[in-house]
Amino acid sequence: MQRAGKAALKICEEPDGPYFYAVALEQDQELIAGLEQELASVVQTASEPEQSVASAEMDSSVAKDAFEVLAAGCRAFPTPAWQQKG
Repeated sequence: MQRAGKAALKICEEPDGPYFYAVALEQDQELIAGLEQELASVVQTASEPEQSVASAEMDSSVAKDAFEVLAAGCRAFPTPAWQQKG
């Protein structure tokens, strides 16, 4: 994915390229990198044996806490330019 992002930025930098997309591409790359880090963290946490819980034993507070952590992580990233209003 990084290769495609770099190629897209290179096209934006060409003399007749769509330079106005460069900011959105850079924001998207930051968002993707952050999500990759968050996913790696979740996978690491889930793979730790002491953190594993059988689905029958999992109560709703565990799921709620996990959702809140994930939601907080997602809110930390800027809104992509194409989703911004105004």
